[in-house]
Amino acid sequence: MKTKLIAAALAFATITAWAEDITALDGKQFSSGAISSREPDGLKITTSDGIEKILFSNLSPEVQQKYGYDPAKAAQYKQETSAADAQRAAAQDAVRNAKKIDETAVTMEIKVKKVTKEGAIANATVPRSVLCDETVDTSSALEKRTATRQVWQTKSFKLPEPVMIYGLQTTLVDGDSWSGKVWPVGVYHWGGKTLRAYATDKLQALKMISAQ
Repeated sequence: MKTKLIAAALAFATITAWAEDITALDGKQFSSGAISSREPDGLKITTSDGIEKILFSNLSPEVQQKYGYDPAKAAQYKQETSAADAQRAAAQDAVRNAKKIDETAVTMEIKVKKVTKEGAIANATVPRSVLCDETVDTSSALEKRTATRQVWQTKSFKLPEPVMIYGLQTTLVDGDSWSGKVWPVGVYHWGGKTLRAYATDKLQALKMISAQ
């Protein structure tokens, strides 16, 4: 055990002895003993605030040469990490958009007005919660009486304008009825009018929104 401790102490003493101060081009100073790892485009150093990266472009040619800087490898590494970062950001955006679009889903009953290549123009009704008066019996053994209270009820409301529904099954024809969940995807121009547009598939809705 003592032998291992002595060896570790000697190794640390050797590293400390060979450590040198490095000054970056922006004036930042650090010790070579603080370098925790090397990457193709820079050095990672340990500071009191955590891990920090010093790019080779911010170091002198002498330091670049000492730590094996290769501009071509650095450029390739930057391209690869940028692509990975972009993919990660896109995946995170997709997750956020999926959660957000779930909140916009609407249950709709439609009657097809005109079948198109993309879907169908249709008259639609949607359920909405409304506050309604309800009469309840509050009679007692001695007296008959009623009272009115307000309760939430779900009622169907017809939308004032037709809507465009993407993704309906191709077997539908003019006059057919359909009901299900849809997701808003913007607007659709038809016959000089601007109609609200919906998709019957969430993935299709996400793609259409992302393409806008």
